[in-house]
Amino acid sequence: MPPKLVRLGDLTTVLRRHEHSPVHRRGQNFLVDGNVLEKIVAAALLSPDDTVLEIGAGAGALTQALADLTRRVVAVEIDRRLGDILRQLFRDRDNIEIVVGDALRLPWSDLVSPEKTIVVANLPYCLTTPLWTRLVESGFPRQVLMVQKEVAERAVANPAEPAYGAFTLFLAYHGRVEVVAKVPPTAFFPQPAVHSCIVRFTRHSSPLVTADHALWQAVVRIAFRYRRKTLRRALAEGFALPAHALAVHLRAVGLDPERRGETLSVQEFAAACRAVAAVRQAPDSADSVPEVER
Repeated sequence: MPPKLVRLGDLTTVLRRHEHSPVHRRGQNFLVDGNVLEKIVAAALLSPDDTVLEIGAGAGALTQALADLTRRVVAVEIDRRLGDILRQLFRDRDNIEIVVGDALRLPWSDLVSPEKTIVVANLPYCLTTPLWTRLVESGFPRQVLMVQKEVAERAVANPAEPAYGAFTLFLAYHGRVEVVAKVPPTAFFPQPAVHSCIVRFTRHSSPLVTADHALWQAVVRIAFRYRRKTLRRALAEGFALPAHALAVHLRAVGLDPERRGETLSVQEFAAACRAVAAVRQAPDSADSVPEVER
């Protein structure tokens, strides 16, 4: 009978047999809580025909559970030693493919079809933001991730809350984030110094807002760079546009120019984009004022 890698005893036996110790600098904290494992798998909403991309396969506990339920699991692990262990453990499983490589650089389209693949991952906490950003930009429709609690709080923060920021809005632009469960340090071996959360990202089936993506990113970035300034002043300084014209166009789209960017919702940032676009098209402040305001 194959080992149940989520059990601490089986895990340590496998690691000892292969003379491997967890590498702290790579964030190797292996899941040893069966209840948490079940929550991750349940959150992924898997079917037998699914393909799953797993990032941070570690010692294979999650890989094993995913392969029991799906057609194919592509498990990515950056540690070559762990990759060799995983290949040995799963040598008789024809629906598991072990890929040794850096998830920040691997070409996803060479491994899977992103738009048809579910991501399940225990992301290295030091790389969570760039990795999650890359996954979202690559078009994966559903992602179930283990992340640090503070990252989860940023992902679901509301306007004006301390955790609310550009990353919150980046995720909201592309999809919906839910916190599935909180996970204590005791769920891992060795235990990390932080608490964790399971989160699920579901991509919007149609755009939540209509805004040019490049302009959206610029408006959000500027609003939070100058978060202590009013929206009118922040955008005027960031885009080198006349503040008076911006104020007029912000009012025209239903926004108070004296609000701060950190208080704006996703839809309100889209409105701010329309105001900026209008002023940029007619940079002279006199020409940029709508007829209704003249």
